[in-house]
Amino acid sequence: MSAESLSALARGIHYAATSTYAMLAQQYMHMMMQYFDEKEVENEDGKEKRLYAKMAYIEIAENQVVPVPLISLVAPKGLTLDSMKVALSVRIEKTEVKQATIDEDGSGTDRLALQVKLSPRGKAKAGRSSDITDIEMVFKAGDPPEGVMKLIDNITGLVDPINISDPETRKRFEEFQKTYPATPITFKDELKTKKEKLKKIEKDPSQS
Repeated sequence: MSAESLSALARGIHYAATSTYAMLAQQYMHMMMQYFDEKEVENEDGKEKRLYAKMAYIEIAENQVVPVPLISLVAPKGLTLDSMKVALSVRIEKTEVKQATIDEDGSGTDRLALQVKLSPRGKAKAGRSSDITDIEMVFKAGDPPEGVMKLIDNITGLVDPINISDPETRKRFEEFQKTYPATPITFKDELKTKKEKLKKIEKDPSQS
């Protein structure tokens, strides 16, 4: 293994942590894509794209229908990276004195640049050789962004039975359904697909 600067090693570890955090931060965007459809609508300025909530309609009695945005049935908890610990040992291969500040600073302060190699940490108790780096990442459930919570709270307020026995109300409801069509929900098909996938994984773990 070639020698690398200690600062480059630190930047690499920092990049791994920030990349993981960025990936987790996108989980709410994926949730939006899962429970909303994107449609083009026309307005005075031309066309624009809008998100429409995916809906289900539950008939609880004759002429009594409840519009249910699917996102209102979701617990919006997500994962966050709480901490990351990296345990490694390095061997100093080379040192070099460099200027610590920019020329305009005028202080003339020096710093020591270190060229290092990862070094074995000694045998582990279980006999593991250890030029291996131990990395511990701790995840925890976190509250969603405030915007997501407000959105779900407002949408949940729409879950209210509608009496469509009145012709005018039924007409408005049918217009609403055209804008927010029902999303097919196939729980049985999804369950069957998951069972088939589990059987394949049992036979061949590499497909997991």
